[in-house]
Amino acid sequence: MKNPRNQSLLMNNLMLNIYKEHLEGLENLMNKGVYNNPAYLFVSGRTGLPITGKQYHLRFMKVKKAFLRALSMEENIGDYALLAENSWSTHIGRGVFTNFLLDLGLNPTQIAIARGDRDINSALAYVDEKTAIENMKVAINFIQEAYDNKVSTIDTAYLEKWEEASDKGHG
Repeated sequence: MKNPRNQSLLMNNLMLNIYKEHLEGLENLMNKGVYNNPAYLFVSGRTGLPITGKQYHLRFMKVKKAFLRALSMEENIGDYALLAENSWSTHIGRGVFTNFLLDLGLNPTQIAIARGDRDINSALAYVDEKTAIENMKVAINFIQEAYDNKVSTIDTAYLEKWEEASDKGHG
């Protein structure tokens, strides 16, 4: 079972409208006598009881499938390929939320609070990983630019070792 937490939201009009529609659906279930506990946010329309983790996952997978279908129909090839070729599920929202917080300039402590983490190390590990990846991209681009502009060269011995290692990795 998940630990209860206070979770911050980045709200926009679309999210607000979806949330209002969801609450109206819950109110309809309450009026029909199916649902009677406002503490439950995601409930079975049949029983009024909270849905299980498995039910949540199955519903998410339907949304994921529809989302990928919409991307492919929009001919959004890059995003479709990235999302269709990689494994992802409900936890992706937590990563996207964390990326937004990083992009907004929040520090690791603020991110941990916004994510509802009990331990700052949960957020810190994510921040460190993302920062390392971003720094590596910048460094690789800098090295590539210097090489392309003939500002620096790469020793052919290293290039040969790289090609050998690359061949072994794909062989």
